Amino acid sequence: MIMAAQEVRRHMPGLLKLAARDFPGVPRKHLGYIIDCTSVPLKFSHFRIDNDVDGEGPTQSHARPELRRMVMKSEGKAALISLRLLQGTGCQERDIIVEVLEDDPRTARGPGGGGVRFPRMVGRDFKGNVLETRADAVDYMLSALDIRDPVSWLTESPTPVKHLCDRIDQYTKDQQEIGGVISSLLAQAEEMGFLED
Repeated sequence: MIMAAQEVRRHMPGLLKLAARDFPGVPRKHLGYIIDCTSVPLKFSHFRIDNDVDGEGPTQSHARPELRRMVMKSEGKAALISLRLLQGTGCQERDIIVEVLEDDPRTARGPGGGGVRFPRMVGRDFKGNVLETRADAVDYMLSALDIRDPVSWLTESPTPVKHLCDRIDQYTKDQQEIGGVISSLLAQAEEMGFLED
């Protein structure tokens, strides 16, 4: 479920444009998100939670009406996500509530994640259009580790999780060492009077 919330936040620039196209004039707090996890790449859409006629089918959770009420009371601080998941030979829908983070224009990227140094799969709307994304913690870490192709990089090792954890651990140690050097230089500069106003 954490991944669903992360994907909504990552695709927020595109989802806002999609909502403006499909539900003009409807406040975001009245919209829920659909994430179709039955295909690759993920597909995204919206539905109105204040008029949720699609949310009454046999595959819906019994808790959905209560979840809708909770989201409506949150005044836009929470969102309802309807996940479409594969289960056996069929499809199941699960409803969850996530915290909504406001979009940060400093992290917005063009369709398909333009401007990043490595490819990362980007979701689409149900018409097949690529959604605009923003950078997230995964992007920042991949960039910091200079991993341009995560799948290829991880398959180079017989123990990919350990390989990734070792790389993150080394990066963290390097950053702490750099921080220590900077702190030492600042202390020396202050002692010499270079940092006085």
